[in-house]
Amino acid sequence: MRERSLMSGRVEWFRPEYEGRWSELVPTKEVLALTGLTSSRFSTWRRRQPEEPKPVCKKYAGKGEGAQFYYVRAELEGLLSDPPSITRARYEEIVQRMDARLKEIRWLEEQERKLSDSLKEFRQKKARLKSLQTHDQPIRDRYEKENPKPLEGACSE
Repeated sequence: MRERSLMSGRVEWFRPEYEGRWSELVPTKEVLALTGLTSSRFSTWRRRQPEEPKPVCKKYAGKGEGAQFYYVRAELEGLLSDPPSITRARYEEIVQRMDARLKEIRWLEEQERKLSDSLKEFRQKKARLKSLQTHDQPIRDRYEKENPKPLEGACSE
């Protein structure tokens, strides 16, 4: 078993013949996304195969993130091209998760719109205040020129 650094994390190689051949590999996360399987169901599928697909490497992510196993894509072709059927419970779980995400996306879009409107108002107010400052500055300058001693408590920039 060899270890090498790769971008943000280190990689532990179980099958060194695939080292550096990333285009031929697929991470567990992608397998689960493509097939709709849970990690335990994927593990069960692997064990039931005549020649159990073995992980090629384990890539450690950055701090606070877990490690990701990678497999040879060709060894998972059967699963990727014809994944096991998804149970009704799994389907409902996915639909519920998607609905929750969609609700959050809509809420975030609404917050973004509100913030955009507020930002526009702030910019208009700032422009108006700058305009008033520009208008008042010559009056202040003239007064200070005529009266060298500045007023107590007067603002200065």
